[in-house]
Amino acid sequence: MWLKRLGLAVAFAAALLCLVGLTGYAQRGRPRRPAWEYKAATFSNYLTFEKEINELGAQGWELVAVSDVAGTTNYFFKRPR
Repeated sequence: MWLKRLGLAVAFAAALLCLVGLTGYAQRGRPRRPAWEYKAATFSNYLTFEKEINELGAQGWELVAVSDVAGTTNYFFKRPR
């Protein structure tokens, strides 16, 4: 009888250790929420527009939106901090 209880106790302890290990592993693999930096820009000289926007791209800025309000085009960028 005591062997049966010992076997059950060992099986329970093993299952508990597996559960705790899997929970810790799942929490460790959770991705972090990215922090973003934002920038708004307008370009008045369309002759140099391509050069300027490529420079922003080289600095890590990603164009995410373009808005035209009252004839002024606004460009919105973001990049990870």
